[in-house]
Amino acid sequence: MTGFDALTAEGLYRLRRARDEFLAGGLHARTPPGLPAELAAAWRRALFLGVAPDLPAVPRVPGPRHASLVAAASPVLERLADSLSAADLAVVLSDARGRVEVVQAQSPEVRRHLERIDTGPGADLSETTTGLNGISAVVETGRPALVRGPQHVLGLYQDTACAGAPIRDPLDSRLRGVLSLVCGLDVPPVLLSTLVDTAAAAIERELLHHTEPRERVLLDAFLPERARTPAVLALDGRTRIVSDPAGSLLVDPDLADLEDLAATAVRDDRLATTRLRLPGSGHVARLREVLHGGVVAGLLVTLETPDAPPSTPLGIAPGRPVPEALPRLVGSSPAWQALLRRASQLGDARVLVVVGEWGSGRSAVARAVGTRQGRAVTEVEAVDAVTEDPATWLAGVAGALADDAQVVVRGADALPARTAASLRDLAHRCDRGVLALTGGVPQDGRPWYRDLVPAGPAAVVEVPPLRDRGADVPALVAALSAPLVPRGLRLALDAEAALRRWAWPGNVEELRALVARLCREVGEDRPVTSADLPEELRRVTRVFTGLEQAERTAIRAALQASAGNRSRAADTLGIGRTTLYRKLRYYGLDGG
Repeated sequence: MTGFDALTAEGLYRLRRARDEFLAGGLHARTPPGLPAELAAAWRRALFLGVAPDLPAVPRVPGPRHASLVAAASPVLERLADSLSAADLAVVLSDARGRVEVVQAQSPEVRRHLERIDTGPGADLSETTTGLNGISAVVETGRPALVRGPQHVLGLYQDTACAGAPIRDPLDSRLRGVLSLVCGLDVPPVLLSTLVDTAAAAIERELLHHTEPRERVLLDAFLPERARTPAVLALDGRTRIVSDPAGSLLVDPDLADLEDLAATAVRDDRLATTRLRLPGSGHVARLREVLHGGVVAGLLVTLETPDAPPSTPLGIAPGRPVPEALPRLVGSSPAWQALLRRASQLGDARVLVVVGEWGSGRSAVARAVGTRQGRAVTEVEAVDAVTEDPATWLAGVAGALADDAQVVVRGADALPARTAASLRDLAHRCDRGVLALTGGVPQDGRPWYRDLVPAGPAAVVEVPPLRDRGADVPALVAALSAPLVPRGLRLALDAEAALRRWAWPGNVEELRALVARLCREVGEDRPVTSADLPEELRRVTRVFTGLEQAERTAIRAALQASAGNRSRAADTLGIGRTTLYRKLRYYGLDGG
């Protein structure tokens, strides 16, 4: 135990002095000796993110309430608030991003305390807005947290204690919300932690009661099987319950195939096969019907290792040929192998749709498919149809198709509706060439390319994000560095391990920029070590959350759209330039 123990009066006094010294020093402040590294890192992140310690009020986030979470939590919150009416405690429920949904407090003194710290429905208690607190700590780590007084960044919270506990979905274990107890520093902290953990578990049980009957049937089959076989899934085509070991073994194409099988089994009331080899990961899956009322309600799937000897015929025969590589593209990971298999099944499709995250290599895949088919490849930017005359743009596409070329339309998901309709009509009339459309992964359930694809043969290929291709990173480094240094970059084991672990929110484009930097700074004279990597990759203790990855990608996209002009990028993002500069440093995007 250090001298910064937040559970003692002396520790709180020392923490208060350390906080004041740290915040006065700014981003490059010296860390007081003995201060827990995790706490210092949280304070420093708050400064990186532009959190103002003297923030006078907590920002509000508009939006609808999470009805299912609030409905499940309400009876627990009411019982808890009644039992705590004499204990000067407030009960606060937030969603999985830290937005406050419900606040309950019986004591007038507690209500006044909540007014002083500006905590009410809609308050944004995420780390990016208010820094470290009992709710943001749970959102970031997924673990229970207790934050007291000067451990908070905000001056508003210096006399406040907050204990938070995660509320997880009973089906898939994802974070649904955070329950927290808020009070002054005079309440015993052991009471806080015990109460909030117990109440959060009660809300999770209520969530289970609120699930639909079909989901409970799957869960009833899933739980006992998970106790026997860790890598297990239960699916019905609409609901998916996946154990952590199974999630680590599978790739997205595998899950899509299993969901299709489950939906078909439910529809036909029978299971077509009991064992198959999944094309994406190569793992063998055993399938069993989940029955409800005598009919098939879903599938229970258990996984074997890829080299398991077949005791019954497999739905997909082992030893199938390795799919043909795409020209000038490298990769051998399961996710990349799944893409290659899909690309080998395109047939005579006249329209190819390539979807994926920004920077994942959508256009490269589209070009490679055309090259493998022996076609000339012409690339056009969808944005040019907006900035130039659409008729001229369409005429250029029509001319290339008439020459039997593969025309790659980059960013086709941004085409104006009228131009998209004209392009669809053009593809319908043209009987030569291939139209390849690239764009983002559909997010709203309605594919953006639906209005662009005419009736007739069309094919969709999804490019996996680099975070799903960790095994491909060394080969990609070699391929990307070969044009820049004669013998290519060599990776030491520690550098390779760090690169494999990184989440790569900017995908292959982020790796390309890093490789170019390493070629300039290290070259081919010696191997690249972890010491040569940027700090965020070197530490790898701070892997960006999903929300941070999305924000980092949005910032990169805004910089790209503004040709690197940071003022215009800040305007596009709706933030100030100073905030953008801080975020560029935080996300490692300030290297030019």
